[in-house]
Amino acid sequence: RYIRKEGDIIWVGLNASIIRNEKGSALYFIAMIEDITEVKSYRDHLEDLVKARAEMLKKSHERLLHSEKLSALGKLTGSIAHEFNNPLYGVRNILEQTLEHLEQDEEYKPLLTLAVKECNRMADMVRRLREFYKPSAGVKVLLDIHQNLDETLLLMKKEFMTRKIQLKRNYAPDLPKVEAVDDQMKQ
Repeated sequence: RYIRKEGDIIWVGLNASIIRNEKGSALYFIAMIEDITEVKSYRDHLEDLVKARAEMLKKSHERLLHSEKLSALGKLTGSIAHEFNNPLYGVRNILEQTLEHLEQDEEYKPLLTLAVKECNRMADMVRRLREFYKPSAGVKVLLDIHQNLDETLLLMKKEFMTRKIQLKRNYAPDLPKVEAVDDQMKQ
């Protein structure tokens, strides 16, 4: 750094050499000073650009990792949903057949009806769970935001209970339906 008489600060590069005689004693010095202010400014600018690009790449990498995790979670969820659906539908079919053949003992009919209803509710939760994590088709539909929130919160109900989180919903009355991609809204 060099400060001119006028007070301006400039960056300089210095090259110096010693000229010696045959005995190795210094005869004189040769020095060349060059104004490198523009070069330094350009280099500083490039360094800033490299830092910004590195940060952008880091964020892109983090988003890619998150996306890959969601994809893996979606595949796992689909597999789990498939494994739950098979026995669930089997139980529901047995309950429905038992309900159809139940004639003498009306006492158990409400219990069996409730069991079938709960099987249907569980199957619906498994379907929603699978839809929650699978990649979006990107098709926009008119949807009720309140219902969308309720379905998402239903998936989180156990987590809220485990963490002792109390949730109070205060929805706007008469909210119109909005055009959106259902699973993206849930995500």
